[in-house]
Amino acid sequence: MKNGDLKKRHFTGKLINLFIPVLLILFFSTSSLLFSQETGPTQEDIIFEDGHIGIKLDKIEKADSYPSELKVPGQRYPSPREGYAYVVVYFTIEFIRDIHVVSFGGRDEEKSVLHNGNGKQYGLFTWNARGWEFLDPGSLASPSRLVEGATGILIFEIPAQENLAKLSFVYYFKESWDDEQRQKGEFNINLGLNNIE
Repeated sequence: MKNGDLKKRHFTGKLINLFIPVLLILFFSTSSLLFSQETGPTQEDIIFEDGHIGIKLDKIEKADSYPSELKVPGQRYPSPREGYAYVVVYFTIEFIRDIHVVSFGGRDEEKSVLHNGNGKQYGLFTWNARGWEFLDPGSLASPSRLVEGATGILIFEIPAQENLAKLSFVYYFKESWDDEQRQKGEFNINLGLNNIE
């Protein structure tokens, strides 16, 4: 074997011996970074519930006009008051247990409320939901309930620069279709949102 070939092999071996530790250091430093980062559940992953109903918050956003998905062509819709904005809460019903969910609040009933960090409350402006099931599918006058997978929208009007801390989520239900009166269910959702976009 030629002397030049020996030198090349010796040089190549030195390079390999030099690069292996460097590669190992890079691998373990990047992998430890990857595995040490905490990636807890986002708000969209959490089911908020009270045992009867569980919901996921799909999105919360501020808007300076009425949500387009709720608009009916030819109808006029109010804008928020000056210095105010709509906060629109989109949610999905993940489960319903042993009750019939029939409403999120009628004219003279308590409804969902947004709270700021100081306890000031902002009542529900309006709501809408999709995913109704009728007791008698052949009659729109039939009693109806929301089913699992139904989606809802809650709209609030709040000062545009307000910080929000909590949502008191209110719904109404019957345990049986024979019940004359519906009952109120309520649970709180901590938002911790200082800047809803």
